[in-house]
Amino acid sequence: MFCRFCGKNLPSQSDFCAFCGQPLAPNAEEITIAPAQINKEHAGKKSALPKSASIIFGLGIVGFAAAYIKIAPGYGGYKFLAYLIGMVVMLAISIVLGTQASKRNSRGLHWTKLVYGLILLLGCASLLIVYETKVDAALSDVADSGYVHVLLISDDKFYSESESGIINDPQTVITYDSKRVSDSDIYVLELNKDIAFQASTSYVLWGQKYSGSGTKTVQLTSQNLREKDGYSFDITFDTGGDHWCVVTITAKYRLSFWEVLLH
Repeated sequence: MFCRFCGKNLPSQSDFCAFCGQPLAPNAEEITIAPAQINKEHAGKKSALPKSASIIFGLGIVGFAAAYIKIAPGYGGYKFLAYLIGMVVMLAISIVLGTQASKRNSRGLHWTKLVYGLILLLGCASLLIVYETKVDAALSDVADSGYVHVLLISDDKFYSESESGIINDPQTVITYDSKRVSDSDIYVLELNKDIAFQASTSYVLWGQKYSGSGTKTVQLTSQNLREKDGYSFDITFDTGGDHWCVVTITAKYRLSFWEVLLH
């Protein structure tokens, strides 16, 4: 027999269509004509469920990706790896579910796809809303001592009293305790402890090479890390002749997503 709604071939005495989900009248006369001969009015009727499920499912995946950027920890290699594996697994499940629902055109799979998308969308949206309401208060509550995670951002500027020009690709290196600092990375630093930052640079201007280095010792405290834009300090040094360089380092207190939520 064939479904009078979608035209699919069904086992005899079926009560529901396994493809479109429409109920079939019990003990109704079996439709044995080919799908192409089914009344066009019935065959043309399509459920809105597949389209709705696809839209919600797509929004859920986008929401999950957006939340992952916030949720994934910015420090700790093993933690980040765990989150990365989790994301790959979730995306793999999502792709398989979406593909099977479209391929088999099963009403049950479409409902599963819809519910799965809603869980992703509402769950991730809720987590992000809670995070945004708590993040400012959490970042302003810095411990008075111990170790903290700090984002280090650097910027270098070059000056001269007699020359002007464009410096292409200056080689500026920043270190502390013999550890090289990569710009916009997160480091574990101890509060209330002298930390010696060293900056060195070399560059060429009008065919002349200039270089130099400088050191500055600072202490990170709960007070200066509470500043909204972070704690900034300059390392100024000569690079030869009447040239000099100013390297600005900004330290910003950082917490992981879950640390903010549990604050």
